Amino acid sequence: MRLGKGRESWIVYGALSTDNNQLHERPIDDMHSALMVIGGTAHPFEACAQILKTALEAGGQYSLEITHDRAALADPSSYDAVIMYTVGGELTPAQEQGLVGYVRAGGGFVAIHCANAELEKFTEYTEMIGTVFVSHGPVSAFNVEPLPEAAPCLPRLGPNFSITDEFHMRERRTE
Repeated sequence: MRLGKGRESWIVYGALSTDNNQLHERPIDDMHSALMVIGGTAHPFEACAQILKTALEAGGQYSLEITHDRAALADPSSYDAVIMYTVGGELTPAQEQGLVGYVRAGGGFVAIHCANAELEKFTEYTEMIGTVFVSHGPVSAFNVEPLPEAAPCLPRLGPNFSITDEFHMRERRTE
């Protein structure tokens, strides 16, 4: 996993402004709110969302609202970040424009695991994500080494940690 400057699919809480490719930092003692949009096929969306909600809210610095309703993407401005954990489905023009405009204005965005799968027909969303899903390998354990620039977003994680997941092969759609 690469966590730093650039347009990539991020799998942790972070904020990226596409205008300047810089992490959007806020004081760690501020309360942050995030909207998590979930849904699709072949993944345990509800269970994973609840795990993330418990982890984020445990420290008292984050609140997480979980929804299947993509209508919330039309205006996510009341949140510090939007987290997408979805496979396919539809985005209305208002939802796509709302989310992309929010990120362009500096709103936080996190694409978890399969958020780039089966949505390539939404060109602005795909441009924002920067990749599309191609295939995946078997589930396996691997080590994660966050880059130093990610430290403000990951204050409770150590310099390295392990995770078990399936690697997604992606096709880059941006420079």
